[in-house]
Amino acid sequence: MLLAPEGAFSTKHLKSESLRIRWEDGSGKSGRRNGSIDLKSLYWIHVHKTSMLLKCSVVCGAIIGGGSEERIERTRRYAHHVSLLFQVVDDIRDVARSSEELGKTARKDLSADNATYTKLMQ
Repeated sequence: MLLAPEGAFSTKHLKSESLRIRWEDGSGKSGRRNGSIDLKSLYWIHVHKTSMLLKCSVVCGAIIGGGSEERIERTRRYAHHVSLLFQVVDDIRDVARSSEELGKTARKDLSADNATYTKLMQ
């Protein structure tokens, strides 16, 4: 049974699309200064971690579902913005909630001295 309309899915298209997703935002790391990370570098990390994971999932679904190029691009942008929003909210919740409320160790990023939006925006 096909999950996508006949002819909508091609392995060649999927491979080229996944390469485009992988490299589209890889332009500018700015690095560390005095042992800390700057906002541009943190953004780069999140684009290549959280955002990439969600974009791959969403874009693959759009391709397999037979989405047009415009629809695929719209889903890519949607996933990018949602993933960055998720990361900011996750960073805020990590410092604003208890371990019990989170269901995971609170302030773990702080104790590990991880770069977070809340740390950089203080």
